[in-house]
Amino acid sequence: AEFELHFIIARSAYRFIETLNPIITMRNPQDSHIEIKVLVSHLDWITRALMSVVEPVTIIGPDYFRTSFLEASTRVLESYEGSRKYLD
Repeated sequence: AEFELHFIIARSAYRFIETLNPIITMRNPQDSHIEIKVLVSHLDWITRALMSVVEPVTIIGPDYFRTSFLEASTRVLESYEGSRKYLD
């Protein structure tokens, strides 16, 4: 199955955006960000890819992807915070 995902990303993430060129179905540049739609077949891959971006990313939709992205981001942050206590 393929999924169309809609998000906003900072223009400064241009290198990352260039890697998405083959799957971009819509690109709407604004002053400081770009609104993008992509067509993907692997949600895990795009989730990890978006989480690796340093610049801010806002997931617009669909709702199930926004929810799963937030949950994945929270798990990573909790894991980081849990491992950090051993370093302090």
